[in-house]
Amino acid sequence: MIRIWLLFLILSLPHELLAQQCGTNTIHKMLQQKGLWPQNKASHNTTSWPTDSIYTIPVVIHVIYATNAQNVQDLQIESQVEVLNEDYAGLNLDAILIPQPFKQFKSGDVGIRFCLASVDPQNNPTTGITRTFTQVNSFALNDEMKYATTGGHDAWPTDKYLNIWVCNLDGNVLGYAQYPGGPPETDGVVIYYKAFGKNGTAAKPYNKGRTATHEVGHWLNLQHIWGDDGNACNGSDEVADTPNQANSSSGCPVFPSISCNNGPHGDMYVNYMDYTNDSCMFMFTQGQKERMQTAIENYRPLMKNTSTNCAPLYQTIDYSTTIIPNPSTGRFMIKFKNAIPPTCLLQMFDLTGKTIYSYQVSGLESRYLNIDLGNVSNGLYFLKTEIAGKTYVNKLMVFR
Repeated sequence: MIRIWLLFLILSLPHELLAQQCGTNTIHKMLQQKGLWPQNKASHNTTSWPTDSIYTIPVVIHVIYATNAQNVQDLQIESQVEVLNEDYAGLNLDAILIPQPFKQFKSGDVGIRFCLASVDPQNNPTTGITRTFTQVNSFALNDEMKYATTGGHDAWPTDKYLNIWVCNLDGNVLGYAQYPGGPPETDGVVIYYKAFGKNGTAAKPYNKGRTATHEVGHWLNLQHIWGDDGNACNGSDEVADTPNQANSSSGCPVFPSISCNNGPHGDMYVNYMDYTNDSCMFMFTQGQKERMQTAIENYRPLMKNTSTNCAPLYQTIDYSTTIIPNPSTGRFMIKFKNAIPPTCLLQMFDLTGKTIYSYQVSGLESRYLNIDLGNVSNGLYFLKTEIAGKTYVNKLMVFR
């Protein structure tokens, strides 16, 4: 029997305050009627995972666009890959906001990393990004963005690459993924272009890259934490350390959010596999980590042997900075290699060593900062960034 496991995550668009909804049951019934749904789900028994192993998955981003706005730029793509790495390494700074009772269940480092592919299927150098102009203004839940013949782009070999299609989606859909074990030609993740990455077209409340974190979780065999049973309190995500809860969460709940008699701590709405806003998702659990590792071992084993298809990852967090544009008129953006920690000091000096600008970062901020030096004179300046015990220096030319 052909084994097709498709998961569709249906949420409200950022500008439409509609109730969030999921099409999983509808798709499940449709595939059952067609005789395409397997009788048994993929195994989720924990498989031995070498201690401290880190596996790097090459990612190819297929940008499918009908308008300039849909053609998301490289900076937006890079921000999404960095979010995936932070979230799956357990290094996301907003983890400090996890309610105290749930911190004991936090997975820490899942042991999986992501990077844009550096070698394509023909062994040629690549940026890991494809761009396809299409006559299709928006795509439905039919996988047509995954085929060149229907206005999309064919998948790269899905046993060696994580394919992510970024496009305009119909029907209030933020994204969807395919569970392990389905047809290889459609294996991967699809993301709505306004819910992708942290800048560019990304729109609140889905502008922190967590839609992809959620969908890649499905690609690694995670289910929604409420078990997709409505309010019945009988469903299960097959993970022991996620509390039973009634239906999905939305917005940013206040702790504790109790359902299904799961007090005193209630629903784990801060979990990436719920439906809360991006700014309220912070964690996977240890049980989810084990399930994802098992998915790699059992269903995506070749992903562990593709390091030559990936650019090397930095082993320690790199907070180096880039000034965009440079030269500038005195108004520019500072791009950090990674998200800025809660404390960071920025100072700008002229050639005499005089401080002309100083800013103390306080709280969780973006990895991009917009700076306006005002009416400073034309000339050469130095930006010093003190962050995480390290100092970075950039030269800036101001020219009007």
